[in-house]
Amino acid sequence: MTLVRDRGLSRNNLKDILSRYKMIVTFNGLSFDIPVINRCFGDIVPKLPHLDLRFPLAKLGFTGGLKVIEQKLGVKRSDSTNGLAGVDAVRLWHDYRMTGNMDSLNLLVEYNTEDIVNLKQLSEFVFKNMKKKIFGSYL
Repeated sequence: MTLVRDRGLSRNNLKDILSRYKMIVTFNGLSFDIPVINRCFGDIVPKLPHLDLRFPLAKLGFTGGLKVIEQKLGVKRSDSTNGLAGVDAVRLWHDYRMTGNMDSLNLLVEYNTEDIVNLKQLSEFVFKNMKKKIFGSYL
């Protein structure tokens, strides 16, 4: 399910969707996503356990932005989103809002969907490697 401002995204449905989960997983969400959502929608993000992958990945030696880390770990993106970064997401959103260009919106949705889907691979990598780092020879 994809929610887009002025196209089905509202405070109530976002709050309802977020209330269904037991944990939040993000990349840099503590610094960016959660504050932005709360500012735009009025503190609706529930107080749940939150794994911000940016921090355990840094402990494992992977620093930089999400796309840089994905490349280092061999996480692939589609041909249409490969090479795009956060600044491009902002550009696509502004283009859609100013012109109604559905190609910009569709590419932005694809880009954001890949961000989310790729967090699963990164979470699995973090879990496996942090477990080794913490427990080492006890495994």
